[in-house]
Amino acid sequence: MTGSMGANTLTSGLRGPNLLKFADGTTIAYNTIDFKLGGTVMGERSIEAFGNILYENLTNGLKALICCSTLKVSGYFSKTTTGSKDEITGIIYQSSQSPVKATEFGAKQTLPESIEKLKDVKKNICKISGSWLK
Repeated sequence: MTGSMGANTLTSGLRGPNLLKFADGTTIAYNTIDFKLGGTVMGERSIEAFGNILYENLTNGLKALICCSTLKVSGYFSKTTTGSKDEITGIIYQSSQSPVKATEFGAKQTLPESIEKLKDVKKNICKISGSWLK
């Protein structure tokens, strides 16, 4: 478990790997996202999921990346906002690695930052989109 505390926020998350093992021998490894609790001292309470989830089916060479909290604020004088705190986007894909190298999940894990920065996409199987609140 990892966490940190700010003046009015508490950030926490679990580190994996988490494993799903099936009777046919297939294993899917994945991590979990982090959560930020706001308004811990004053103001309105809020909870925000952020970070990325990576699922890996090494047996079949399949991976899925889900990016949480797509909110982006840009600009200095006039701010432009895109996305939202509860929106998720992602991709399920066939990896170009042969054999697929397992990601080392844990306290020092390094996950892909975004779908655009994935370097091992051989075949895009489908896109993922939605909201973790709806």
